[in-house]
Amino acid sequence: MPHHTAPAVAPEVAPVTTTAAMAALGINRDQVVRLVETGLLPELGRRGRTRLLDPVALADLAARPLLPDHPGTDDGEVYALALHLGPLTAEAHPTRNQRTQVGWHATTPVPDQAWTGWWNTGVDIAAHCADHQLPVLPAVSGIVVDVRMITGWRVHPLYPGLVQFDVTAPPTPMRRSYTGTRFQPAAGPPWQRLRRPTRNHATAWPPTTEAPRPSTSDT
Repeated sequence: MPHHTAPAVAPEVAPVTTTAAMAALGINRDQVVRLVETGLLPELGRRGRTRLLDPVALADLAARPLLPDHPGTDDGEVYALALHLGPLTAEAHPTRNQRTQVGWHATTPVPDQAWTGWWNTGVDIAAHCADHQLPVLPAVSGIVVDVRMITGWRVHPLYPGLVQFDVTAPPTPMRRSYTGTRFQPAAGPPWQRLRRPTRNHATAWPPTTEAPRPSTSDT
């Protein structure tokens, strides 16, 4: 009689802890929790107070290409603006902020208005981004979740320091460059200018030309 060999069964991968996720991604505990709350790193259960996280999802996140960011480089070119997002929630001031939701979640369709404003970048940074049509990267703890191209901006009617961006779908090469990537989130404001070093870049920071006027169309 022919001998039949039982098919090999892949060994089950054990869940990982928050500490392991911190080490794999180079982020802090709060940033790992943000990944869990936005659905990017599923929680499989608890062992006491310890979160047990999906090891496959963590491996996928850790394997993403790391975007360059050299904020201390003298000739560094600003090539993208990243926006640090939290979990999707109801907007506390829907009329004032012209949106019903704010934040992001992996399993829910999220309109651009939930994450494109309002940001305290000020008008100089907003004008630079729009003038050069830089990509804007909504991100959760450094994990890029989408890509848009900045085409304009507007100032908040009550708080001049706050800016909302006008965005559009990016060209295919731009989308391909940033989809499935990550960067090291920096401490500080909820937005982050990503820089790459270059000796003879055409775009200096801050811009020396006259800043473009803000958009006037309704959101």
